Amino acid sequence: MIPRVLNVTEGSPALFVCSATGSPPPNITWKIMSSEEIYYGEKLKIKAVKRNDAGNYQCTASNGISRPVKDTAFLNVYCEYKQ
Repeated sequence: MIPRVLNVTEGSPALFVCSATGSPPPNITWKIMSSEEIYYGEKLKIKAVKRNDAGNYQCTASNGISRPVKDTAFLNVYCEYKQ
């Protein structure tokens, strides 16, 4: 998984990439650990990061034959402090 830790300023884009090989080729899914949302594909892109997007993101590669392989990355969101 690239990157393992991503530091982004609120409002900026974020991109995680998870790739895997196998036969048959594995399907890639993403799970946001703080929610029930699941996304599909090698790339997980957030167009404009919000502070509540911070946290762990888990990538799973599964081809239905071998055991699924999982990896986790962390998104850290820098926010401007407003009084």
